[in-house]
Amino acid sequence: MGAPKYLKRYFKVQKNEMPALFKVTERVPVEFDPGMQLEELRKIHEKEIEEYRKLRENLEIEAAEALAYKDAAERLTFFT
Repeated sequence: MGAPKYLKRYFKVQKNEMPALFKVTERVPVEFDPGMQLEELRKIHEKEIEEYRKLRENLEIEAAEALAYKDAAERLTFFT
């Protein structure tokens, strides 16, 4: 039995083959007022989580493509 899916990703991050999720999260700035109502905050979250998912997918595709090159380590440095 192989490693669970999250461990596979962890190993790829450890080998600098995939971006760490916190690095992806840092690229999605979210502006809000702490005094906003819960429903307003949920709307902001729904909008920004879609942005996060798109960014994550695009970065993972770029990482997979970069691994096809001899200098993959250099190409992947922009993820860290």
